[in-house]
Amino acid sequence: MKNIVKFLSYHKNFPLAIKMKILVTGASGFIGSHVVRTLAREKTYTVTGLVRKSSDLFRLQSKMKGPGSEEPPSFELRYVSLEDPLGEVTKGFDAVVHTAGNTEDWGNAARIYRSNIDGTKRLLEACVENGVRRFVHFSSTVVYGLEGNRNTKEDRGHRPYKNGYCISKSRAEQVILRFSDRIKTVILRPSNVFGPFDVKFSFYLLRSIERGLSRWPLGGTTLTSPCYVKNLVAAVRCALATDRGFGEAYNVSDGADVTWKTFLEAAARQLGKTPPDGTVPLFWLSLSAKVLELTYVLLRIRRRPIITPYNIALVSHDYGFNIEKAKRLLGYEPPFTTDEGMEQTVEWYHRYKEGL
Repeated sequence: MKNIVKFLSYHKNFPLAIKMKILVTGASGFIGSHVVRTLAREKTYTVTGLVRKSSDLFRLQSKMKGPGSEEPPSFELRYVSLEDPLGEVTKGFDAVVHTAGNTEDWGNAARIYRSNIDGTKRLLEACVENGVRRFVHFSSTVVYGLEGNRNTKEDRGHRPYKNGYCISKSRAEQVILRFSDRIKTVILRPSNVFGPFDVKFSFYLLRSIERGLSRWPLGGTTLTSPCYVKNLVAAVRCALATDRGFGEAYNVSDGADVTWKTFLEAAARQLGKTPPDGTVPLFWLSLSAKVLELTYVLLRIRRRPIITPYNIALVSHDYGFNIEKAKRLLGYEPPFTTDEGMEQTVEWYHRYKEGL
């Protein structure tokens, strides 16, 4: 953050020095809501969030403890889908932060492609047409694939896992690069994101540990790359302030890859529970996931199975990433450690489960 302040002090004509108008897609989602709530507290931004008419707004309406929460956020919401006409929607904005997308790791690939690839292309076309100057896009480290990720850097080629979500993230990046000569683009590739308001991964992981989760694939010996959501928002702020590194992609994480065992121990410690110390046989876990997937397909069940082949593949391979490029070109420095992020996530978890 010191780099951002220093940058603004020497560049008074930069948009952030006055009032930067930000449009955030996917504003009701886990990541999008954090982006909206954080930027809306900054005096240098005017924030508008895009949400669907069917969106659950609990993340934007909930009270949240922690640094910066004393100042209530002020933002506007517009009810728009990326499938709607976007010409009028993007008018008058200096930057778009694109967090919206279909995050299903299982299901109809065509539906995922329409959202993550076609929706991104239509949004970019509208931004270029209306003179939006900057486009910050949320991709993912899944573009690298799930094998051989130890200290993986951005120059590694794309080898996405063969499901609709991972493939769509890779192809959406290709779409963005085709626009990089007409708009300043920054692609963020967060790793394993966790934090408050994550009612999928974070909530169910903590609940499982609290209820006595005792085993983990391969005993938790594989690497994971935690990314506390507030660190990810810090990367967004850097992407909005930078005057270089456009047309590039950046890994974003807490900067300290750990084994799953270490990550689970941190969660258990905050919960006051015993961490998992046993091993689930990988063969039977993978087989169960495939059988579940086939059963859901045959019965035409649209909701996601409790485990999927992708989930199992993700936790059974090393998944670690280098963030030096983001530090060097964006001035990104994670303000929170993984342990600090876990502490705040557990605090939220206790409040959230009380309301269920």
